Amino acid sequence: MKTTSLDAANNLYICMGYNMVYKHKVSHEYFRAFHFAVSQLEHKLGDLAEDDFWKELLREVKYYRFIISAAPVPVNYGITKLRSSMKANIIKCSYSYPNYVEYLKDIVNKLSILSELNDNPLLNTIEELMVSDKPQYFALLLKESYLIPLVKDVATNLKKDNIEIVNSYQLKGSQCYNELLIVGPSYWYPNYILNSPRATKVHLIRYAWMPDKWMPQAIFVRPYIKEQLSLSRRKGVKEEFDSEQQNIAEVSEYDMSNIVLEINWKQISNRFIRHTPDDHNQELLPAKLYLLAGNFAVFLAVDEDTKVFVLDLDDEEEDEDEEDEKAHEVKHIPIFKVRSGTYLLLRTEGGGEDYILVVADKMLQPDTTSVRAKQSLWKTSLKNAVATRGLFQTCCDLIDCGSEHANEINVRNWMSSKTIRPRDDRDFRAILRFVGLSNQEHEYQEAAKRIKTAHKKAGNHIRKMLIEQVMKANLEELYSKGYMDFELPEAEGGSLTAFRIEHISPEVYQIPSLRIGRPIAAHDKHIFLA
Repeated sequence: MKTTSLDAANNLYICMGYNMVYKHKVSHEYFRAFHFAVSQLEHKLGDLAEDDFWKELLREVKYYRFIISAAPVPVNYGITKLRSSMKANIIKCSYSYPNYVEYLKDIVNKLSILSELNDNPLLNTIEELMVSDKPQYFALLLKESYLIPLVKDVATNLKKDNIEIVNSYQLKGSQCYNELLIVGPSYWYPNYILNSPRATKVHLIRYAWMPDKWMPQAIFVRPYIKEQLSLSRRKGVKEEFDSEQQNIAEVSEYDMSNIVLEINWKQISNRFIRHTPDDHNQELLPAKLYLLAGNFAVFLAVDEDTKVFVLDLDDEEEDEDEEDEKAHEVKHIPIFKVRSGTYLLLRTEGGGEDYILVVADKMLQPDTTSVRAKQSLWKTSLKNAVATRGLFQTCCDLIDCGSEHANEINVRNWMSSKTIRPRDDRDFRAILRFVGLSNQEHEYQEAAKRIKTAHKKAGNHIRKMLIEQVMKANLEELYSKGYMDFELPEAEGGSLTAFRIEHISPEVYQIPSLRIGRPIAAHDKHIFLA
C-alpha cells in the first residue's frame, strides 16, 4: 500500500488550511490591441469563420495568441512566420472576402509592431514574485505540458535551482512548495489546483483583459489559536478580490476570455493515415485517439476485450500478494478504465505490434505456426462469410448453428485479430460448425486454449520485467516530462515507453488494425481547431 509520511501529510494540511491566493493582472498595450483585433474579426465573420480560408487563418493567429497568453515567452515569439503568412492572406482575402480586408490589415499592422518588441510581461511578473530575502521553493504551473520545454528554452532566467516548471498532474502528490505561480485564469485548471493547493502562497498571473471570477472557499476549519491569522487572511482576500470589479471596464464588447485551443482530432487522424502503411484488406477496429505527453498520439482499440499496460502511480489499494509497494504500479487493465492522467505503456522500439503477441508466440514454440494457422483459418472463414452473406445474415446463420450471443457487435469482435476466441463455448462451437470445421472442433478448441494460456503467461512475464525496471528507475523524469523509456533486455532490443495521457478523443473511429498502438508525433499548431 502506498502511504504518505506524517510530515508530508502535515505540510499538505498547512498548504490547504492556511494558503493565501493572490491575483496579478499583467498589461501590455500592443498585445492587448492584437488580442482585441482578432476577437473583433471573429465577431464580424460570424458563420463565415467556419469557411476553410478563415479556419486556417484563424488557427494560426489563435495559436500565437494562446502561446503568448499561456507561457512566459516574449511577445514576438514565432511571429516572423506568422506575419508573412498573414500578409500573403491579405491578397487572397481581397478576392474572396473584400469586406474583411481592413480587419486583416489591422491584424498584420499589430503583428508588425509586436515583431519589433522583445517584451515578456508574464516573465517580468514572475521574476518580481520570486524576489525574497528567505530561501523559497517555487513551482510554475502552465496550462499544457507541451509549453514546458518551450518555456525552458526561451525563459533562461527560470533555470534556477529554486523553481520547478510543473504540470497539473504533478500537483496531485504530496510535494509542497513555498509559492505556486500559475499562468492564466483559474478556470483553465482543475478545481483541486486551488481547492487543494500545494503551496502556502498561490499566485494567479494573467493578462488583465482575461476575466477571472474565482473566489476562495473554506476547505478546513482553522484552530482557535489561528483566529487572528484567519481574520487577517479574510480581510486580505476581500480587498484582493474586490479589486476584480475594476476588470469589468477592461473587458471589451467581444469575448476575449475563451482562448484555449481546441484539439482538431480529425487532423491528427489524417496524419495517422499519412504516416502508416495502407492496407485496404485490414480489419477495421473501433478506436479512440489518445493525445500523449511528449508530443505524441496513438489510436487504441476500445472494444470490451482490449487491455493495456499502465503505470498506476496513484493506487492506494492494498495488495497482499506483492512484496514491494512498487509491484502493483504495473497493471494490465481494460481500456475503459483509462483516463486522462493515466500513464500508458506502449512499445516504441523493436516493432509496433502488440508485445504480448510477440512474447506469446515465443512461448508457443515449436508449435506457433500450426496453432496460429488454426486461429487464422476460422477467423478468415468467418470474415469471408460476412463479406459474402452480409453481417446480419451471418448472425442469423450462427444463431441457427447454436450460437447464444451472435450479434453484429460480437461477430465483429470475434473476427478481430485482437481476440482469441468467443468467451462462450457454444458461440465458438457454432462458428466452427458454420465455417465447416466442426469435425475438428477438439483441435481448434485446444489451439485456442493454448493461445489463451500463452497470452496470460506473456502478460505476467512482461509485467514482471516492467516491475523490475520500475523498481530501478527514478520516476521523477516521468512525473516532470510525462514520458519515460523502459528497456526490456529480453525484448529483442525493443523497449516500452510510459506516456501520460493528456487528452482522449470523444469520437470513436473505425481504424485499420495495423494503425492501432503505434504512437506518432502529433503536436504543432495544425492539430488545433480555429
